[in-house]
Amino acid sequence: MASAEAIADDQKNKDFGFKCLHYSVSEASESLHVHVINKSGEACSIRVKTMDGEATAGNDYAAFDDVINFSKGET
Repeated sequence: MASAEAIADDQKNKDFGFKCLHYSVSEASESLHVHVINKSGEACSIRVKTMDGEATAGNDYAAFDDVINFSKGET
């Protein structure tokens, strides 16, 4: 399980992060919720997109490619 402390500071994004760095999902699961953190608390947008690895879009999961908009104060 990955820990943020194990990632070098120069590889961390100063504006965004994740509540959890590692997810494990069974094939029977119908959804996965990934919590994106807006570290600055400022109004901003970020594009979030799935990428194939051991699983492939269309075969193992539904692809996701969208923009998340944060309001000022929303983390």
